[in-house]
Amino acid sequence: MAYPKYQNLGISDTKMAHNDYLQTICETGVFGFLLFAGFWGYLTVWGARRVITEKNRIERWTLAGLYGGLVAFLTHSILDSTFHHTSLALNAFLPAGIFYARTAPAQPAPKLRWRHQLAALLILAVAWIVFGAQVRVRAVDNIIDNSSRMYDMPAAIADLLRRTDPAVFDPNKPPRFSLPSVAELIPSRSEQESFGKILIVLSNGSTRYLDPGEPEPKDLVTIPQFEIRDPNTARTKVYQSIDAWVAQLEAIDASYPHSPLMGAYICRWCTLVLDHNHDPAIRKRWILKGLEWAEELVRRSPEEYWLRSYLGRALFLRAGIEPNSQLAVETLQRGIDQFREASVLYPTSAEMASQYGDALEKAGAAFKRAGDSVRGDAMIADGQKAKAKAKEIKEFKERTHTGATG
Repeated sequence: MAYPKYQNLGISDTKMAHNDYLQTICETGVFGFLLFAGFWGYLTVWGARRVITEKNRIERWTLAGLYGGLVAFLTHSILDSTFHHTSLALNAFLPAGIFYARTAPAQPAPKLRWRHQLAALLILAVAWIVFGAQVRVRAVDNIIDNSSRMYDMPAAIADLLRRTDPAVFDPNKPPRFSLPSVAELIPSRSEQESFGKILIVLSNGSTRYLDPGEPEPKDLVTIPQFEIRDPNTARTKVYQSIDAWVAQLEAIDASYPHSPLMGAYICRWCTLVLDHNHDPAIRKRWILKGLEWAEELVRRSPEEYWLRSYLGRALFLRAGIEPNSQLAVETLQRGIDQFREASVLYPTSAEMASQYGDALEKAGAAFKRAGDSVRGDAMIADGQKAKAKAKEIKEFKERTHTGATG
C-alpha cells in the first residue's frame, strides 16, 4: 500500500500497511518475521499458561491485567502500525518486561567458566562491529530526521535568495532574516558580516547593530535579526555555502548510499539553485548534478512515482542545454518515459496525469520547432488525452469527497 499503484481511486495516501505483521515480513523478510512473530507468539502462549497456573489470587489478577493489555496491543497491531512508533511500542514492551520480571523463576548465579567469558567477548565484539556499522546509517538519519535542516533551512535560504534578487532588492528597506536561519548555512561570523549586520533588541526595548566581531549581549529579549546590506555578496556567499553543504551531504551519503530521502534532499538544493540562479555556466553544472542525483534516486527506489516525476523534470532541463541536438531529442523522449511511468505508478493521481500531459505537449512543441511535425502533433494529441484523464480523475475524487461528507 506504500506504492500508489496498488491503491484504489478515492482513498488517501498511506506509507504503512497498517498491519505490523505484514509490514515486518515486507521489511525484514521471512527470517526477520519469524524472529518477531516467534518472540511475541511464545510470550503469548507462555503468558497464558503462567496466568492460569498462578495460585496467588491477587498476583493472578495482576498478571491477567498485564497479559490482557499485551494481547490487546498485539491484536490491534493487525490493523495498525503501532510497533513502528516508539512511544506506542512502549505499551507492548513495558508490560511484557514487567510480566516476565514478576513470573521468571529465581535462579542462582552461575559459575563463570572460560567458555562463558569467551562467548561474552565474542558477543561484545559483534556488538561493537554492529555499532560501528550503524554509525554510517545514523550519519544519514541525523540529516533526514532533522526537520530544521530538511525543511526550514532550504525554505529560509530560498527566501533570502528571492529577497536579494537585484530586481526586487531595495537598499532603503534592506531585508531582515532570523540570524539562526542564516547561520545554519553560513556559520562564520566574519562571512556573515561581509554582506550584512546583526540587529539586536536589548532588555530595555532599544535596538542597535552589533559591531564587527562584537559578542552578543546576554540581555537580549528576542532572536537577533540579520540585515542584508550587500545583496550581491550575500548571493555569492550563499551559493558558495550551498556548494560546500552539498559536498558534505554527498560525503555523508557515500558512507551509506541507500537512502532515497537523502538523495531527494540533495536534489532539493539543486532545484533551489536553479530556481534563483540565471548564470548559464552555473545552471549547467547544477542541472547535470540534479540529473545525476535524480537517476540515482530512481535506482534506489524505482517504484516511487514522485522520483520518476523528478527525473522527468531533470531530463527536460538537460535537454534544454543543447536544444537542437540529437541528444536533446533522446533526452526529451527519456523524460516523457519517466512522466508516463510516474502516471502508471500513481494511476489515481490527477496531478501525475496532468504532468504527463504537460510533458507531452512541451516535447511535441519542441519536435515541431525542430521540423518533425508528425511526431510533434502526435505528442500534443496524446498530451491532451492525458490532461482529459487528469480532469476526469479530479472530478471523480470531488464527487466522491462530496458524497462522503454530504
